Amino acid sequence: MITTNDINRIAALARLELDSSEQQQFARQLQSVLEYSQVLKAMDSGSVKPTTTTCAYCCPLRPDRVEPGLEIGETLALAPEHKEGRHRVPPVMEVE
Repeated sequence: MITTNDINRIAALARLELDSSEQQQFARQLQSVLEYSQVLKAMDSGSVKPTTTTCAYCCPLRPDRVEPGLEIGETLALAPEHKEGRHRVPPVMEVE
């Protein structure tokens, strides 16, 4: 049985803030998913052939081909910031 403590732990890992009605709603929904997964687990699927795709058709592949790209000057002209011939981007990680 899924408890509100379980939901709070999952919410903390996902960095979600849930009020009590949301906690109860998610607990019911997650419990329902887990119960259904047990139904699926109990089914005999031994006679079902494995599939490699869920689509009935095959996606055609195109051949790779080299095409000219933009020159560096063109891309720098489109960039919001650049310095010394390079694109400037915001830092990905902030150090405190």
